[in-house]
Amino acid sequence: MGKTRKYDYSLMFITLGIVVFLAAIIAMNGETAPDFINNLLLTIYKSPVGLFILVFTLFCLFWVLWIGFSKYGNIRLGHGKPEYSNFQYISMNICAGLGATALIYSFIEWTFYYSTPALGMEPYSAQAMEWATTYNIFHWGLCMWATNTMAAIPMAYAYYVRKVPSLRISAVAAAMLGDKLHSRVLSKLVDYLMAVCTCGGICVTLGLGVPLVSNGLGKIFGFTPNFGINVLCCIGVAGLYTLSSWFGLAKGMKIISSLNMYMAIGLIIVLVVTGPTSFIFDNLINSTGLMLNNFIRMALWTDPIGGSTFPQDWTIFYWCFGWAFASLVAIFMTQISRGRKLREMIVCLTIGGPAGCLLFFGLDGGYSMHMQLTGELDVTGLVNTQGTAEAVTSILEHAGFGVVGLIVFVIITWLFTATTLDSAAFSLSSAATPRLKEGENTSPVLRLYWCIVLALLPMAMIYIDAPLSSLQTLVVILATPFVVIYGLMVWKTTRWMKEDYPRMIDGRLPEDMLPEEIQEAEAKGLMVPKRQS
Repeated sequence: MGKTRKYDYSLMFITLGIVVFLAAIIAMNGETAPDFINNLLLTIYKSPVGLFILVFTLFCLFWVLWIGFSKYGNIRLGHGKPEYSNFQYISMNICAGLGATALIYSFIEWTFYYSTPALGMEPYSAQAMEWATTYNIFHWGLCMWATNTMAAIPMAYAYYVRKVPSLRISAVAAAMLGDKLHSRVLSKLVDYLMAVCTCGGICVTLGLGVPLVSNGLGKIFGFTPNFGINVLCCIGVAGLYTLSSWFGLAKGMKIISSLNMYMAIGLIIVLVVTGPTSFIFDNLINSTGLMLNNFIRMALWTDPIGGSTFPQDWTIFYWCFGWAFASLVAIFMTQISRGRKLREMIVCLTIGGPAGCLLFFGLDGGYSMHMQLTGELDVTGLVNTQGTAEAVTSILEHAGFGVVGLIVFVIITWLFTATTLDSAAFSLSSAATPRLKEGENTSPVLRLYWCIVLALLPMAMIYIDAPLSSLQTLVVILATPFVVIYGLMVWKTTRWMKEDYPRMIDGRLPEDMLPEEIQEAEAKGLMVPKRQS
């Protein structure tokens, strides 16, 4: 047997070339590209493909919950005890999977549902306002997180239980589907697709986070943001996540994510206490009730009579955007889930994640919505005319605690953006490592490479004036095949669990148990079968 390569150089460099090429094509066709890409997206999603995505995403939620609360939830992922507390674990996953995007849109996303509402409601009506927060917490809630968790379960099971020695989508798929389906070309296509979607999605994330940091600093120090300021902000974000990535998950990402969540929770508490507390909680409870009462309808609504494109523009788009990040999140979740039961992972992610998003969007959104209703600030007008960055910073300026609040928010956005890119660097470096043992970290040099790439790509996008929204839409289109890939992986993982579970002792296969674990099982009165020779 030949020596296994330490790095997958083709994945490292060809992915970079593909993303730059796609961005350049979009930039050179700046007038026609957005319409072409949007029309292509709408055509795909109005076909049976869109219907399948709606149904399959809802199925994913039910499958994840079934795994979590069935006997299979007792299956343990690797040896030892969990490395991180539940708070650290949830914080790391929220920062990895959502990042600055969730924080920014928590204040202003309701405006889009207010101006272009669902379910045949009149735009800018009281009914549309009432349902705006409802759709916020729906799109960022159970289904979105179930998508990430559904992708993580096959990855974690294959890595920790079936001992697939790699955190690559292609390697896991090959182990599940057999060598006949694992041609070299197919393997490369799957890995390239994952890496391109990750890099493209991160470009969009940084493209949202950096302008807000730049805009916030401009308001604090009295200057007008420009390309040079954006570059400096990007370098600041890159410096932080590069440092975090170099020190590793336990010393870098864990500390920054926890600090970030504490600061974000603190900011929310201050907003709620100093703001219209009664209205914020009334709106949150009302919106949660509407969402729970209409969950299935919202999940499967296609508007066949009214003929609007809301399901395609929003719900299906969101689910596919989740698929674009699902591979990244799955690899990262697997890395930090060693020692946990499947049930712990599922509960923390499928319950903890949506609960965190509910608080972000319900409380932050309720605060800015009250500004709109009272006439204190025309949030909808600011979003439509001046963009998200100006709208969010203006909300904070009018929040009552002035520059201090703005400074804190800029720091939180900076940290959120950095942690998202940090997790992406870890996931991409894992995907570029052909063999990775349980508990083994990827090379710091490899992580540094991806940190540099993820910093330079967005700056290049901004420099060539590539429309980031078009790149985001293109990434969503490219992510659509993952629905099929993960559908097959869900089927195979279920079969694996049914085969393996009857032989498991305390959630582990006997041949994977350490001597002390066998002694502990015997002390509990569990029958330990003989190890296979």
